[in-house]
Amino acid sequence: MDKTMMLNMIQNYYKLNKDIEFASLLGISSQVLSNWKKRNTFDAQLIYTKCLNINPEWLLTGKDPMFKAALQTEAAQDNINYKELAEARLEIIEGLKFKVKTLEKELSELKYAQKETFLYSNVAESTPELIKKTSK
Repeated sequence: MDKTMMLNMIQNYYKLNKDIEFASLLGISSQVLSNWKKRNTFDAQLIYTKCLNINPEWLLTGKDPMFKAALQTEAAQDNINYKELAEARLEIIEGLKFKVKTLEKELSELKYAQKETFLYSNVAESTPELIKKTSK
């Protein structure tokens, strides 16, 4: 079975209409997912660890069933809306990016303040020497 088709089947199962949502679920960039689809390949181990209920034999060979036999009925009854989960993950990622930017700004301000303190302390230390030299 075509690996791009398999990726699309997994994406459809999780009700993710956009590649960016599916990539987020997998913990990869949308560019990596796009490359997988273009090259007709994927990281089976990654998909197996991120996508519950997927039959590992199906991932490796493409032979049915797509779901683990013991979990097939459970998968059919699964009421989790994976699209909402992916959107929540994206919101968390955006929040973390904002926090990183805030912390980077604070760090930059602290470095600047530290440089100013160093400059003022050097000036204060050298001032008596300047006074002595000019008064002679």
